[in-house]
Amino acid sequence: MSESSEKALRKRILAADQAACAEVVRVFHAPIFRDLFQLCRDRHIAEDLTQETFAAAWANLSAYQGASSIRTWLHQIAYRKFVDLYRRRTTATTVKLNQVTEPAVLNAPSPDEAALIDEQACAVREALDMLATTERELLILRYFQDLSYQEISEVLDEPVGTLKWRASKALTKLRTKLAKLQAYGTEAERK
Repeated sequence: MSESSEKALRKRILAADQAACAEVVRVFHAPIFRDLFQLCRDRHIAEDLTQETFAAAWANLSAYQGASSIRTWLHQIAYRKFVDLYRRRTTATTVKLNQVTEPAVLNAPSPDEAALIDEQACAVREALDMLATTERELLILRYFQDLSYQEISEVLDEPVGTLKWRASKALTKLRTKLAKLQAYGTEAERK
């Protein structure tokens, strides 16, 4: 979505235009769902959290001032929904982030390429699971959801410089863990 069309949509949202709300859902539902799915790795939970995100956005529409982009605003709400769920679940069970995602149907690679990609993706997911939750969340927002550091700063309410430093440290840890996995094989290969 272009910046000018988002500004126009933002004005319509602030005016509580119902058609604008429907357009926001149409444009941002898939990215928000992907973000939440990357965080929780459970399709049903991600669907529920996506619905909760949009419900919370509309319930608190008066709190949206239009200072940040719609994308950032929704990602911030979605992230908070995930964190709230994660906090509720940590006492009972840990959110697992090592389930294999569904393969893309369009532009599908050859079986050999798919096997290699799946192997690499499994290794990355396994290495991500070895990181602290805060490190994993930061890397997912930056590299899987392609949020800018400024957008992540708004979502996590942390300074950009701190986030860049944390991301650098987390990437170093991820590389180290990936190297160890390559040396010893992934969990699937060890079975």
